[in-house]
Amino acid sequence: MLKLYYFVGPAASGKSTKAKKIWEEDEKSIYLSSDNLRKELLGDVSDQSKNGWIFEQMSIRARAALTNGYSVIYDATNLQLRHRLVFLQSIKNIPCEKICYVMAATPERLYANDMARDRHVGKEVIDKQIKQFQCPQYFEGWDRIYFDTVEPKYFDGIEWLVKLVDSCHIPHDTPYHKYQIYEHMQETLNNLIKIVPDNSRLHFAGAYHDVGKPFCKSLYNARGRRDEDGIYHYIGHANAGAYLMLLAWREFFDQPEKLDAMMEVICLINYHMEKYIRKGKYEQFKQLLPEKVAYELDLLNIADKKAH
Repeated sequence: MLKLYYFVGPAASGKSTKAKKIWEEDEKSIYLSSDNLRKELLGDVSDQSKNGWIFEQMSIRARAALTNGYSVIYDATNLQLRHRLVFLQSIKNIPCEKICYVMAATPERLYANDMARDRHVGKEVIDKQIKQFQCPQYFEGWDRIYFDTVEPKYFDGIEWLVKLVDSCHIPHDTPYHKYQIYEHMQETLNNLIKIVPDNSRLHFAGAYHDVGKPFCKSLYNARGRRDEDGIYHYIGHANAGAYLMLLAWREFFDQPEKLDAMMEVICLINYHMEKYIRKGKYEQFKQLLPEKVAYELDLLNIADKKAH
């Protein structure tokens, strides 16, 4: 069967290296890269002015290749759920195995890798991408999802988790929270234990749901304006938390039997703010999720709100 190899991850996470290796091994495949297309069609690999059109062209070429009997290697950041759903919908009538590779690395590793490349995107762009990260899940329509990292084999996921938790011992500096970030997560966990005593996955999500806040803490609001009242904001912290938590399970990347639990926790962390972001469209969003996960997301929201 034809294969779609679809890559997800921020800049400098190793996507292109992995993608090109697959391309070399699959003789009847076509490699599509958003960077290559920008250079070909716009004359500048750094030109971000027509991203919508570039990805439309990638989608057209991917469909044409699959229709003509070629596997496709689709290399771009592909960080957001809505973009992936649009693409998967565009090829729904083309028989192929849909394989998603999620590439992850610590922010420090991404910064270093970026600086070692000929073309740099910079720390600000990488940070923005981490705050946009929505981890691929099987409900999107994938046949297989793999996780990989450019971190060395000796990378310690537990040590990384401890580092993330330690960073959370700081005040929220906002009138909406009376607890420190770490204290708030612990209160959320305690609330969940009272509501559902026997759901360890949900407990784990509650205990770490705001671990992305220190990475995102800023005086700038969603409009990019500095808050003159000294109130801090946490734009994209759910996405950043999901991304950063991936590395806590580094040793599970090669253990498929443990990935289901990991992915469910990541999903709950990733989407725990959607109720407030989507507002009136939240119930519609929940229809995308497995019924069990949607129910757990509601419980997490209840426990989270009680911990403010």
